[in-house]
Amino acid sequence: MSLDVAKLEQLVSRLARQAKSGTGVQDIQLIHTHISIVLLAGDTAYKFKKPVNLGFVDLTCPPKTVPVFKLETRLNWTTKEVKHAEKTLLTRRDHQTPTLS
Repeated sequence: MSLDVAKLEQLVSRLARQAKSGTGVQDIQLIHTHISIVLLAGDTAYKFKKPVNLGFVDLTCPPKTVPVFKLETRLNWTTKEVKHAEKTLLTRRDHQTPTLS
């Protein structure tokens, strides 16, 4: 099932509200780039890839997104700024709405 950019934005906004009410973190920010939406919740960041095809990158479906996710994670994992990180590929299965833990 494909997720369009508008639905992804709604999902991330819902997760931001959940993070604010569920964790008590008041400093919630959403940052939009050409291929991602980054949700900053205190000292935690969640990055969501937009389902877009810009020619140089195609993120329109999981088989195309997974290699990009793995490469980006590997490259970012080597930076000294990352003190503690978990990498999780969030996918939507069985029409369930993901939640932040």
